[in-house]
Amino acid sequence: MSVGFRKLSIGQKLLLFILPMVLLGEVLFAFLALRISKEHLIDEMQKTLTDFSRATAFDISRGYDIGNTRSLYSFLDELQKFDKRILSLSVVDTNGIVTADIDMKKILSPDTNSMTRLALFRNRPMVKFDDHERVGICAVPIVLSHQKKTVGVFVSRYSIGALYTVFDSLEQGIIVISTVVFIFLVFGITIINREIIVKPLKRILPVLQKIRSGDFSHTVRIKNEDEINVLAQHVNDTAAGLKEREFVKDTFSRYVPKEVVDQIMEKKIRPRLEGELRAVTVFFSDIRGFTEKTERLGAEQIVNILNRYFTAMTEVVLQFDGMIDKFSGDEMMVVFGAPLVHDDDPFRAIEMGLAMLQRLKILNEEFARDGIETIGIGIGINTGKAIAGNIGSEKRLNYSVIGDDVNLASRLVSNAKSGEIIISEATYEIIKQKFLCEALGEIQVKGKSKSVNIFRVQATTII
Repeated sequence: MSVGFRKLSIGQKLLLFILPMVLLGEVLFAFLALRISKEHLIDEMQKTLTDFSRATAFDISRGYDIGNTRSLYSFLDELQKFDKRILSLSVVDTNGIVTADIDMKKILSPDTNSMTRLALFRNRPMVKFDDHERVGICAVPIVLSHQKKTVGVFVSRYSIGALYTVFDSLEQGIIVISTVVFIFLVFGITIINREIIVKPLKRILPVLQKIRSGDFSHTVRIKNEDEINVLAQHVNDTAAGLKEREFVKDTFSRYVPKEVVDQIMEKKIRPRLEGELRAVTVFFSDIRGFTEKTERLGAEQIVNILNRYFTAMTEVVLQFDGMIDKFSGDEMMVVFGAPLVHDDDPFRAIEMGLAMLQRLKILNEEFARDGIETIGIGIGINTGKAIAGNIGSEKRLNYSVIGDDVNLASRLVSNAKSGEIIISEATYEIIKQKFLCEALGEIQVKGKSKSVNIFRVQATTII
């Protein structure tokens, strides 16, 4: 039952909650209306019967001798002809003996009606309805006005079957009216539920489904300022925020691996001004003869070449989860090991360099077809320790790595000819079991007091 209930829509749940309450209200209304109507009709009927009996008792006290049976019989007989609902009329003296009755057999017999004794005892009119026999009984004391003396009781019995017929008709009418009202209420509540709750929520649902699928371009149309439309506005604000977040994420992903972006977005990596010493592999590449090309080619063509070149190389970097540290003129710096660490960072750097050279061949073929001068690049790679962190200020940060081993990688790239990958001895010792390398001997680099051994990576692997 609970599982089935959970599967219902919110509109169906609201109807299941509201309709029983409406039905209960209708039942209570019908019950109270019928009860109040019955009580009112009974009160009116009792008042009518009492007024009639009082008037009769008054007439008897003024013009008839309570002991004159014949004259009283004639009077009572005329009263019965006046109203067919009268079942019996009788006059009882203070001793409880019937002195007059429209039924002659009852005359001089003792009256056994408790209402008679109660009226004599209390000296006031008494009326009672018998629901089982559907008979109304009224007993009114007969008081001689000039003597202020009670000389007997006038007792009348009325058929109240017509009253119960009215009750039955009234009950049927209230039931019919209540049923019609309930149907209209159900119909009205269903429409209100659909127009005010279900439809507005259904307008929100497709947008939420689009957001869930990563499409933040859709919004919910706001019609008014009720709670559901406030919710819709929050959905629109959320979509706008997520769209902006995706824009930032997409833009950021052009510079660093998606894995890094995801962790920064999830706050697993927090920008800090503090630095930390990390084991990194630093990759540099630049275009051979770029300065001469800049002087010879126009600015528009140089920008076109650089944009197409960096676009192609960036795609390669992201394939190997490298972090693009910066573009500087024609130079490109990529870091492995910060902020994310892989067990094979040096290998990734070498493989990325080889992949870049292959991608450059394809790019040069495109340049040739477009009538653009081809280019060549040199690559330098070094592995070592570097300080990694956010360099800058609180308002403008640049995540980068700095240190002597970073400088060495920068120096190596200047010794690389077009199409060469020059690596340091530190990198060679790590990757030599996999990549075929050629020792180039020692070189003296700026900033180093001792010469360093360098190696050239072949375009093939040992295993």
